[in-house]
Amino acid sequence: MSILINILENGEGVEILIFGAVHGREIIQARKDIYHAKHIMTRFKYHIINKSQCTEYNVTANDIASIAELDIQASMNNPGFIMAIIESEYLHFNLTEAWLAYVEEHISKIKSFKNRRTALEWINLSLL
Repeated sequence: MSILINILENGEGVEILIFGAVHGREIIQARKDIYHAKHIMTRFKYHIINKSQCTEYNVTANDIASIAELDIQASMNNPGFIMAIIESEYLHFNLTEAWLAYVEEHISKIKSFKNRRTALEWINLSLL
């Protein structure tokens, strides 16, 4: 699997680190693992999707819709959480835009970044 899940700040944050070649089914499973873990879902305030080390993104339109459905359900169960997306290549950004079309009305704050440092700065300011 090309995905690692990191729990940050005593469970207040969750980071999905995507590296190498990844498939939509792997991303869907990682989201399910996070969203079905009650000890995570009840406490987390922010979610980082870090695609900065991803070299190949094999995701279909159906995968994007499935990922968005999981994220929308998570936002209903944990209203107010925010998401930072860390991009690496232009193609990934286009796929993020497709996902945003589904979720932007449901997640309170979402922003795309080119690096982790600026994503964390934004998260810290947003959670004040």
